Amino acid sequence: MIECESINELFAARIYDFDSDVVSFHEQALRIHYLEHGEERTHVPDFVVRRLARTDIDEIKDKLDEASEVDAVRSALLTPLLAQLGIRYRLRIVDKSRFRNRISFYRLILRLGRVEPTQLEREGARQLLKARSCLYWADVERGALGARSCSVAARLILEGAVFVVNVDEPSHDEIQLLPQSRGMQPPDPWGM
Repeated sequence: MIECESINELFAARIYDFDSDVVSFHEQALRIHYLEHGEERTHVPDFVVRRLARTDIDEIKDKLDEASEVDAVRSALLTPLLAQLGIRYRLRIVDKSRFRNRISFYRLILRLGRVEPTQLEREGARQLLKARSCLYWADVERGALGARSCSVAARLILEGAVFVVNVDEPSHDEIQLLPQSRGMQPPDPWGM
């Protein structure tokens, strides 16, 4: 369980859950003390996100115009300082109208992906994706991956074995599943 202070933070938590690169995330897990124009300040960022290759500190805002001057100044100060420690500081904008379809799909995948596919289901999915190079979510819903098609696809997405693109389409049917291939960078779950 995590405690979110806004719907934007809840959206961010779902994105972290969906992102196969995220190992763990914690809300308001630390305090950062810093100097701004000689004045001591304290900042409690919304999330600390541990990834496979790095740690991120994310501050979540609703829209860019709602990110205040204080946020911009703090971000400009903390970004290079934390980078020296190998930590990336980011001001993340979660525009609810832009993220609605994305979050809806992520919620679906998180719900369906709880089931562990059998080795036979995994191999069938691998062979089908190798033969077709792309699969649409509509195909998955029609059973392209067998009796538990949606659950198998969802689990493979969450594990990072399959990437999704076009997640902002109004219909989930148009979302494409691509097999992970060597050298291919996964799409940013934030869509940025």
